[in-house]
Amino acid sequence: MTTTQIGLLWGVHARFRGYLERLEDGRIEVSDGALIDPDQRIFFPAMAEEPGCFAGAVHFTGHHGMLALTLARPQLMDGLLTVEDPFPDSVPGARLDVVVVRETDGTTTLTEAGADLFLGTYAPGMSFDPVTVTCGGNG
Repeated sequence: MTTTQIGLLWGVHARFRGYLERLEDGRIEVSDGALIDPDQRIFFPAMAEEPGCFAGAVHFTGHHGMLALTLARPQLMDGLLTVEDPFPDSVPGARLDVVVVRETDGTTTLTEAGADLFLGTYAPGMSFDPVTVTCGGNG
């Protein structure tokens, strides 16, 4: 990843990443153009044809497949960061509001749907990692 790329940079949740690192089979992997930076934040490249939308996915796995979470194609609009519904059979093309993003500093707060994605491990309203939209330059 270069600092001149346009996209969304998000570490999701440092404690969650730390938990996965301690698991023997814990993994954080990316696909579809997403990248992991040296600080373990995920970079999702901007989709020029869809303003506010970003390509790529991050996959968190562990506990021999019992822990499996994918956050794909984030979208940032009106102070909400949404991802594709990981259970597309329910409503194809549906999106879930994962966190509320404060525009002034990028801090995030977990929504109820986001808490559901993490199976209630984290409560709604919990602080998650900040979101940064990189617009080139020093990203």
